[in-house]
Amino acid sequence: MDWLREHYECFGFCLERDVAWTVQTHIAREIEASHLPYCIVHEYSVNGARADLAIIHNDAVEVVMEFQYEPHPSRSVAGKFPVTEWPAIVKDIHKNTERVEEGEANVAYSVFIDEGGYFHERRKAPDRSEWRDWGEGRWVLWAQAGSRSS
Repeated sequence: MDWLREHYECFGFCLERDVAWTVQTHIAREIEASHLPYCIVHEYSVNGARADLAIIHNDAVEVVMEFQYEPHPSRSVAGKFPVTEWPAIVKDIHKNTERVEEGEANVAYSVFIDEGGYFHERRKAPDRSEWRDWGEGRWVLWAQAGSRSS
């Protein structure tokens, strides 16, 4: 996620899937360049529920990631604003916490990019999450379950 923060201005995200694809391709390159025994999969089923991204090793789910994305208000899709719904953001955090607690994944990250700070200004971070300032009015609601760090 540090890489995404550092290179954020290089991308013109419009939708959540743009963020997930960008992270997926970066991680896939890192895995290949380092000759690591992992693969990264989009829309991977973890106990019947799909994860936006999963890093797999020997059929075990090492990491799952869920993304939510709220574009800056000036770039809202078809005039819809906000695009993201707060209950879905909170649900992702709880779902990922349960995945780790139930042994379905070793580590889980929930990442909500609030590009214009709309939700940051209006919502308190849920339990087990925190708002992180990414500069330029961007905020990320970050939640991690498990033992690794970003």
